[in-house]
Amino acid sequence: GQGEGLGCPRAPPPRLSAASPAGSLRAALAAPPPAAARTAGPMAGGQGHSPHPRSLALLFHGHYDRQGRGLWVDEATDGPWRKCGDYFAVHVRLRATLIEPLLAAGVPVRTYFHTYAHPSGCKAKDDALVAALRPVSHQFSTALLPRVSESYVRVLRLFLRLPPSGPDDGEGTLAPPPRGAEEAFILLRFDVLLREPLWQLPIDWRITSLAFRDKKWAWASQRKSSDLFF
Repeated sequence: GQGEGLGCPRAPPPRLSAASPAGSLRAALAAPPPAAARTAGPMAGGQGHSPHPRSLALLFHGHYDRQGRGLWVDEATDGPWRKCGDYFAVHVRLRATLIEPLLAAGVPVRTYFHTYAHPSGCKAKDDALVAALRPVSHQFSTALLPRVSESYVRVLRLFLRLPPSGPDDGEGTLAPPPRGAEEAFILLRFDVLLREPLWQLPIDWRITSLAFRDKKWAWASQRKSSDLFF
């Protein structure tokens, strides 16, 4: 990944088999994006859906480099798999299926993010993230916040040009509004992996949209949805 070679220590990866969920993900990452994901198509909504916005903001939240357990993991329901994720492992495919098709279609894309500083204290990798995403505004927290949702709140406040909701515990920027307000935003994870370009999904851009429901028991008891994107 682009984050490698920066002098940052990283724990050795676990041994993976092709049958494991992580092994399947590695195989998916190795495969090139579908041909449709590498070319721009018509920027019009699907049948019965609104046209795509003329400008868009991407709001990234959570860990950009998440390693190991201890990060809000419920072992009883999530099993023994380590909760790992690395933006730089999916950077190329994310740009091919999300950012580049929008830019090719003439849709301005601005990015914002709230995340956590690299767990090893590697400033070079934090700087590489800023260089890769070129955010309008961003913030790095140095300590784990008490709730998962706090990262959502913080990046939304950056997008809305509001001051931090709590003490500023890390490095970041609060930029003035750019010219031309974004018509819509997508709140998403750093490790999103899409098979098809986002614009091909039947999204109604006039309302709040969820990617899909969470596990059956979580949806039934909590009305919980996936955090892939909103």
